Amino acid sequence: MYKIITICFLGLILGSLSYGATAKKVIQMGYDDPNTALFITNINEMKSQPFDGTGFFAEPLNPTTRNQFSWQCWGTTMFSRSDLQHCIDELNAVSDYGNFTENFLRVTVAADKDVTWFVDWFDDFNSIKANMATATWMIKQGGAKGMFFDIESYSGQLWQYSEQKYKTTKTFAQYQAQVKQRGREVMQAMQAEDPNVLIFLAAAYSYVWGPSQINGNISELPNVQYGLLPAFLDGMLEVAGTGVRFVDGYEGSYKFKTLTEFQNARTAFTTDCLPIVADDAKYVQKYTLGFGLWMDVDHRIGGWYTSPTQQYLNYFNPDEFESALKYALSVADEYVWVYSETLFWWNVHGGNRNIPYTYHAAVRFGRSNEFMEFVPVEDIGNSVDSRPVTFIGQTFFFGNVPYKYQIGKYEVTNAQYCAFLNAVAASDPHELYYYDPLFEMNPNGDSSYPNRGGIERSGSDGSYTYSTIPGRAHLPVNWVSWRSAARFANWMHNGRLNDASTTEYGAYDASTFNEVNPNPNGWGKTDQLTHFPNAKYWIPKTNEWYKAAFYKSGGTNAGYWTYPTQSDTAPAPGPFDIDFNRANHTADNFDFGEGVDHGDMVSVGFYTASPGAYGTFDMGGNVFELMEEWAPAGYENNLRRRHGGAWCHDYSYLMYNTLSYDYWGPYLDTGFRLAFSGPQCVEPIVGDIYPDCKIDFMDMAKMVESWLECSRVPQSECY
Repeated sequence: MYKIITICFLGLILGSLSYGATAKKVIQMGYDDPNTALFITNINEMKSQPFDGTGFFAEPLNPTTRNQFSWQCWGTTMFSRSDLQHCIDELNAVSDYGNFTENFLRVTVAADKDVTWFVDWFDDFNSIKANMATATWMIKQGGAKGMFFDIESYSGQLWQYSEQKYKTTKTFAQYQAQVKQRGREVMQAMQAEDPNVLIFLAAAYSYVWGPSQINGNISELPNVQYGLLPAFLDGMLEVAGTGVRFVDGYEGSYKFKTLTEFQNARTAFTTDCLPIVADDAKYVQKYTLGFGLWMDVDHRIGGWYTSPTQQYLNYFNPDEFESALKYALSVADEYVWVYSETLFWWNVHGGNRNIPYTYHAAVRFGRSNEFMEFVPVEDIGNSVDSRPVTFIGQTFFFGNVPYKYQIGKYEVTNAQYCAFLNAVAASDPHELYYYDPLFEMNPNGDSSYPNRGGIERSGSDGSYTYSTIPGRAHLPVNWVSWRSAARFANWMHNGRLNDASTTEYGAYDASTFNEVNPNPNGWGKTDQLTHFPNAKYWIPKTNEWYKAAFYKSGGTNAGYWTYPTQSDTAPAPGPFDIDFNRANHTADNFDFGEGVDHGDMVSVGFYTASPGAYGTFDMGGNVFELMEEWAPAGYENNLRRRHGGAWCHDYSYLMYNTLSYDYWGPYLDTGFRLAFSGPQCVEPIVGDIYPDCKIDFMDMAKMVESWLECSRVPQSECY
């Protein structure tokens, strides 16, 4: 009984979380929006992309140019539900949407006064009301998230008074009243099918208030393109029930690049536009703010450049798009939508996707608030891999780890290492930034070859600053020595402070790194052998790395894969992130099938369909990764182990039985990732069952999980 009461209490807490606490979502809209049938064939591809959902179209069977529901429902044709039942069936045929759940049925007004289906506000509106009800019926029965209501007048001017059919006999005020009435009728028809419908508007009151429309001058409503839109929204809002929600998608943000632009848009949404809203209180209650970003904006004028050496010619280069997405998400209430016309994320048009890996990474990392992502590696005390690893006549067996830990989801990137340098290396006595004229590492102005490094330094000693080369922010950092990686771990351990001293103690005692000049006969053997037991972050031990890469997970005797892509077959090289079992190897000057040389490395996590069993990426290929231990006895004393293969080597280096060693110092094919102990508190907190250094509903959720297991495990294992 006590358990039941507590479970109910947990439910009350979860239910009381505010809407404002909802996780931010990123959805894709554009020329590659699928129809419902494509969900069945493409859902795995969709789940592998860095979005939470998409807009989609509904079409009758065998659609023609005159019966495409999503484009022509706002017109004279009244669509039969029997002709659209297959759309519901196709949506429901997908057994697992995974995290790809934010899918919105596209409904466009597409008003063109020169076509046969055009309807004026004073004409018979029955077909439109019926179609909007049918759209809501499909959303409800098909389990979609809501309706993306695209109010843009693509050819005719539905919302502009001067373009209305009866403008010579009816005043603007009369049209406003009629449009408001139609808003009421449409909303009533929709919520009769679903009283909790979510309506995602491409633009709303705030856009009409803005500089491209009335610019804060209400007297301009009769003269601007969307002057009648507020009246329609007023009608919808007036009759919207308690469960109806609206999202202002703010299409006017397509080209925003600065945080100030997004913040000004929020001001316009929150307060400025209220003079054109009929019911302020209900508006505040019902509306949330989102933003749209057009990735390939201005492509019709300037083109869309995919080559890394030309991406600066796009309106958004990859770094600019990433920062714009971060700004948009920081200001939006819940949704940001990414629009595109030349990029095909869902492989809708014959596979020509036209998405450079740099822009793919811009979305993935732009939506993340974490400096570095880690994944838990569980299955405590798993069995060792019975297959031997042989190195210079010695045999090793790897993989057993008798404790829980976490490991980096990705290799450490140029962006992360650049942040480290800017925090601690205004002067750089430890050569954390490595420059080798022989290899022309990081030459200013040369962005041709990623293997030459991705970080540039400017200024003089004492005032050095660092920046990533455009397009290389999320390539794995290379040219980093083991000692530099250890100092990076110390900096992470100490909280990523702007303090050069934080590199010298933490996971490792850098005072043991006391030989500056490399000596092949013994350099480095004074270095600390292993990280301190209380380290929060460290360079992984071989067993830790090996388990995260090759163990199958799901128990203590699950076995091991041959390759770190959950496969016993060698992963193929290539650019296709949507294909299973891919890795970045054999890629020296690799042509990614687009007729341009994309260089050598790709952004971490690019092969989204080829994770390891615990959710790691690139443990095979891209760059070799440093281990904590020394190379086995009998080899040079100054080398540390490394695993994982690299872009410039073939697939044989990716296998479980490959053990390598690092170059004596920084090198072009070697980087690293970190291991992590998990959240740590200054002092243990009683009741912190879910170890995140706080008492909250997650601890109760862990208790509930344990209680549900009590009938199947010994009582001693229950909390």
